[in-house]
Amino acid sequence: MNAKFLSMVGLGLALVVAQTHAVMARTNTIFILDGSNSMWGRVDGVPKIDLAQRLLGDLLGNVPGDMRVGLVSYGHKRKADCNDITLLSPIGTGDPASWKRQLRSVVPKGKTPIAKSLEMAAKQFTDPNDDNNIVLISDGVATCPPDPCAVAAELASRDIKVRIHVVGYDVKPEERKELQCIAEATGGRYFRAGDTEGLRNALAQASNIPTPEPAVAIAQPEPPPDALHVVIDKSQLIRLTRDAKVVMVANPDIADVVIENSRMIFLIGRSPGETNLFALDDKGNEIIQTPVVVVPNPVREVTIYRQGSESTLSCMPRCAAVPTPDGTTRVQAGGGATDALGLAAATPGGG
Repeated sequence: MNAKFLSMVGLGLALVVAQTHAVMARTNTIFILDGSNSMWGRVDGVPKIDLAQRLLGDLLGNVPGDMRVGLVSYGHKRKADCNDITLLSPIGTGDPASWKRQLRSVVPKGKTPIAKSLEMAAKQFTDPNDDNNIVLISDGVATCPPDPCAVAAELASRDIKVRIHVVGYDVKPEERKELQCIAEATGGRYFRAGDTEGLRNALAQASNIPTPEPAVAIAQPEPPPDALHVVIDKSQLIRLTRDAKVVMVANPDIADVVIENSRMIFLIGRSPGETNLFALDDKGNEIIQTPVVVVPNPVREVTIYRQGSESTLSCMPRCAAVPTPDGTTRVQAGGGATDALGLAAATPGGG
């Protein structure tokens, strides 16, 4: 063999190796969904977390065959824990149905540890030949150290290159700078999403996944189911249609649950406010997801007739006597305890 022939053989082998690497290169995209407490805010009349879960879930049904997907979320398990970060679905695992289940398991509760979430997502990337991307969906700036912009710059300097695209979801103007910095530090892009249509388009552009045809429920969100109304310190029985594995209330300071069995739970009002009740089966499928409104004890009135006189008691929850223009005595909320002495004192003419 002459040198020219050997040189051509070597060049051919090099081209084969290069082409093999090109074929093996994969597109990896990890989505980080904000699960902090602020995601209970509303966009187009719907909780931000609900819209994000629906739109991202629909988008993931259109993932191209050559793209590997992963899911991360933060702030959805504990109220004040900067390490509250969960790898919901490792890169390259799961399918559209399981991704939707994982997304629906996110119940906003805590803080916003963006930097540590970026680090967790980046650990999923192992091949420097891959096209690695992170799509961060956040409705505000980080509330936990370290500085996410500095962390993004450090990730960009590694051998395994990572681009971070940020979807600023209903973000205040003064908070955009930090999120834009995260994207720019890695050569990524920042996308602004202020409403339903904006979020759908931003997710599609940031991930490079074709936008699915919008479902009617997304384009024109159906109103949420009627809220369960519970009175403070009262309970309401809820019967489920199938066995529940997980039952939880988003804000236990407002309402609590007592589980009698897998299909029977009692919802108890603790303090005035709004929250959500969730129940999932052993496969993570949703059994019930409904708003809960806890209200004060309603005004209760009772009329007492004694020795020809008339008194009306109105208690919520304690009573105080207030004279009325017609000469009778009305007992009004906010006074002393309602006991025998209190009723006698509230009744004209004594006992």
